[in-house]
Amino acid sequence: MSQESAGEGLNALAAKSVAWTEVRRQDPCIVALGNFDGVHLGHRQILESLVKESAASGLAPVLVTFEPHPRYFFQPQAKPSLLTTPWEKLALLKQWPVEVIPLAFTRDLAELEAEDFIEGFLKDRLQGRRFLLGHDHRFGKGARGDAALLQMHVQDPRRDVLILEPFQLDAEVISSSAIRIHLENARIEAANRLLGRPFSYSGKVVRGDGRGRGLGFPTANLDPGYAFKAMVALGVYGGEARVRGREVSAIANIGKHPTFGGEALKIEVHLLDFDQDIYDEVVEFGLLFHVRPERKFPSVAELRAQVEKDIAQTRLILNRP
Repeated sequence: MSQESAGEGLNALAAKSVAWTEVRRQDPCIVALGNFDGVHLGHRQILESLVKESAASGLAPVLVTFEPHPRYFFQPQAKPSLLTTPWEKLALLKQWPVEVIPLAFTRDLAELEAEDFIEGFLKDRLQGRRFLLGHDHRFGKGARGDAALLQMHVQDPRRDVLILEPFQLDAEVISSSAIRIHLENARIEAANRLLGRPFSYSGKVVRGDGRGRGLGFPTANLDPGYAFKAMVALGVYGGEARVRGREVSAIANIGKHPTFGGEALKIEVHLLDFDQDIYDEVVEFGLLFHVRPERKFPSVAELRAQVEKDIAQTRLILNRP
């Protein structure tokens, strides 16, 4: 992705969010701050705390996240690594009984001093009275703002600023970074365990080069429509696809087709026992397990034989005879 197109993509994302100067709430609230990439089990703990504290205090629950992710505002050429697209994240967050505010991360917000962010946005425009944030969350120009600074701007520092320490599952810290590392090493089950759901790719089905159908295994080629979606280790994966509102067992090749000298990364999903025209429809593929790494085969015949084995293995694991 070029620097120019990356910048255009970030501007488009910001346009779908709300500028901090446009927020004007009327009722007092309790606010959770964070990026919430992946909406993993750790984030769910924050959401549960937000709902619980809201009920106890009588303050409306509000969650503030940022679009685009600050990392990609400052480094648009950074390696793709977000677990959820903006629309996936918003859909997951809206499953909770909280008001979600996707704040546009723009140059104006990036240059806002931390104290002004607290007083001008959190307390004035948002009507925030109590706050929840991770121990390492930073905000304001130069990332100067943190929980300690926020405590200096509230009535009761111990009551009004709840600092959340990292959550653990079986002695492993739950974090977006840990999940990305698992994905990059094809440890799908480990990533899914921390996410609390299958990691997935979703997108419109676009026309490919037809090689899958030529091999006897037609595929749906997914276009996620987002440059910063995290990528798993290249290879073959088994899982479940959501097609036309129902679950369909599937196997996907996520890679570059080295046997055919390919260079472009593709997500190609073969739906088991399904053969309908779904071009231009949206399909979501949830990864459940790693079948094998991507590799170059000496011939198309050997590739076809391996694909047959991959499908048989996937059927066995999914218990789909």
